[in-house]
This record gives sequence, structure tokens and C-alpha cells, in this order.
Amino acid sequence: MDDLTSWLEDTGLLVSQVRGNEWQLQMSHQYADYTVTIINHGNWISYGADLIGDVVGDERDEFYRSVLQLNARLNGTRIALEDGRLVLVREDFFEDINQYRLYRSLNLFHQAHEYVYSIVLDEADKRNLFIPNR
Repeated sequence: MDDLTSWLEDTGLLVSQVRGNEWQLQMSHQYADYTVTIINHGNWISYGADLIGDVVGDERDEFYRSVLQLNARLNGTRIALEDGRLVLVREDFFEDINQYRLYRSLNLFHQAHEYVYSIVLDEADKRNLFIPNR
């Protein structure tokens, strides 16, 4: 656990340890500033970040159908619905984590977040949907 904390602090990102097994990193890309929550579950590590809140409008079902299609195309990450919000999630086996692999996983997660966030916003816009609590 101490190695994980040290490796996260070495990223140069704003990191805060929320609990003994949970950290939050502040990240940013061209579409949004966002928080990545990393949790050490013992045998595996999860990465998660908010995308958008639930959408409102006539083509809501079509929007979610397109999100499911996008989810099927993702590799290494997935879109989930949590507490009425779309989130992006990734998991790694803890035994596979070292400093290099952690940075690689964070980079892949970051790239996926930028890609998915852009598509989800475009899809909602294309369908003229409202996103409360974006």
C-alpha cells in the first residue's frame, strides 16, 4: 500500500488519500476536469470517474442504446450506471501492478475518459437531450 501511495504521489498530479485504501487524483483533458477514484480492494484495484448525469428527453432510450454499443467497443474500461450517473471504470489485478503498469493504466484510463466523454456528449447533443447535473 505504501508503494501505491508513493507511485501516485510521483505522478505529479494532485493526489489525496481519502482512506487507507482509497485515493483521488485530479485530472484534466480538453473536455473536462475530473476526479479519478482509485480503490485497492486487496486482490484488485479499481479506477473510476464520473462522466455525466442521467439524460432527459424524447430520445433517451436511443441514447442509452448507443452508450451500450460504445461500451461493447471499449477495451480495458467500461461504462457503468451508478447512482443515476454514467461512470467510467477500469480494474487491474493487484499482483500485476508496479509503478510502470500503474502509470500505463492511468494513462489508458485518461485516454478512454477523454474519448468516451466526447462521444457521450456528442450523442446527447445529437439527440437534443438535456443533461442535468452535468
